[in-house]
Amino acid sequence: MSDLVHKGHRQRMRRKFSDFGAHVFDTYELLEMLLYHTVPVKDTNPIAKRLLMRFGSLDGVFCASVSELTEVEGVGAKTAEMICAIGKIMDICASETEDEIAGVKYETYDGLGEHIVSCFEGCDGHMQLIFSFDNEMRLIGVDKLYELDYASGKVQPKAFMDASVKRNASVVVVAHNHPHGPLYPTEGDMQTNSIIERAMSNIGVLFMEHYIVCGNRYLGFMKHTSSIFSQEPAIRKFLESRRF
Repeated sequence: MSDLVHKGHRQRMRRKFSDFGAHVFDTYELLEMLLYHTVPVKDTNPIAKRLLMRFGSLDGVFCASVSELTEVEGVGAKTAEMICAIGKIMDICASETEDEIAGVKYETYDGLGEHIVSCFEGCDGHMQLIFSFDNEMRLIGVDKLYELDYASGKVQPKAFMDASVKRNASVVVVAHNHPHGPLYPTEGDMQTNSIIERAMSNIGVLFMEHYIVCGNRYLGFMKHTSSIFSQEPAIRKFLESRRF
């Protein structure tokens, strides 16, 4: 961005935020504005984009270490320390939220579907969530993995495996949204589903359902096969609640 174009850019961004709120901004723009606090003069737009490219999502940026962050061009120690501090605060907030939901039992396909829809409220872009359960279908925790469309081809199985192992999950349910439709799985969705299914099988976790969310509607598109996990009464009840 040339000096002429950049002149007054921060003031325009702040005015836009004040007039319209955060929902009209792209993710990289919000990160760009955050960087104003530690980068007083330099254009932070390309730094924000490099951070998102390096770590895959906003969540990935805030989970990164100081040493990892400072490897990104334009990120100094002060900026890295601020990002890490915000990441720790986000972890505390997430833990407090999880304390409220921990142990909630989901016995039916529709009951979980309605809860999943609520998790996507206010999300205008693409988002990918993984829900971890014990073998009694009690919710252990929810992790946001990506803020991207499956068609981008950047979805990696390791993220799903790491989240389920971290939670010590017996069962996982994955959900992603189609902000503008359609409410059915695309070719990219099916390919990603196969990747997740193989990854979960490799670590002995039941990948039980994959929901698509569009507005206040939801659709699960897994085709279940017999599993030793289905001998658990709570899991069997959940599977039977789905009309195939």
